[in-house]
Parts: sequence; structure tokens; C-alpha cells
Amino acid sequence: MMLIAVMAVALAAALTATDWILAERERLQKRLPLARAVFERMQADTDELTRLRALPASPAPEPATLVAAVRSAALARGLQLEIRATPDGLSASGHAALPDLIDWLAAMQGDLHLYPVRLRTGSAPGRPVEVLLARVGGAPAGNGR
Repeated sequence: MMLIAVMAVALAAALTATDWILAERERLQKRLPLARAVFERMQADTDELTRLRALPASPAPEPATLVAAVRSAALARGLQLEIRATPDGLSASGHAALPDLIDWLAAMQGDLHLYPVRLRTGSAPGRPVEVLLARVGGAPAGNGR
């Protein structure tokens, strides 16, 4: 009698395991096309990254051109900033609301690869600001040739 009970438990465990394995196989078969698509997209991204790394670095724009581009971006965001080239990079000073300033700094980083090296702001609304922008890891953004 004990042998029959042990065999019944073993059979039940085997059936449960078989059922789980079949359900898991079905789940994986449904997810396999998505996993392949993600892998192919990652492969394409890797190829694109390899291609981009092989391209020669674009030369830094002339300081006057860079000053004009930075000034235009500031004006487009309603920032009244004086922009000038310095040996350390580009200096911007004036008055700005913090959200507008952050938006402009993000655009400078994304579009022109200029990063804030130094930032000073006042505490009042429309606060006075001073920012030094530079190309990190490369040539200075301003006159420092």
C-alpha cells in the first residue's frame, strides 16, 4: 500500500513538472520573436556606433561662430545673456529664470557639446547668472587655441 502511495506522489510530481515544462516552453516560444527583434536592434545599434566611432572628429567651430550660435540659442529661449569668448571657454552673464537657464544649458550640451564648467546664480526670481561653458575633453570653446 505504501508503495502505491509513493508511486502516486511520484506520478503526480512528474505530471506537474511536465505540465510546467510545456507551459514554460509555450511562453518562451511566444517571447522568442520579441527577443530576436531586440537583439537585431541592438546589433544594428552596435554597427552604427562602430561606424560613428570610425568617423573623424568634426573640427571645433571658430569662436565667433560659436559665440553667435550660443547667443542665438539664448535669445530663442528668452534669455538676456551677454556671451563672450575667453581663454577658458565661453562666458555667459545676465539674468535668467532657472528653468529657462537649465533648458538652455541642456541644449548647449546636446547641440554644441558645451558643458557648464562653472555656474553662479543669485537667489531672486530673474536671478543674475554667470556661466562658463567649455568643451570637456577637447579644445577650449573660446579663444584658447
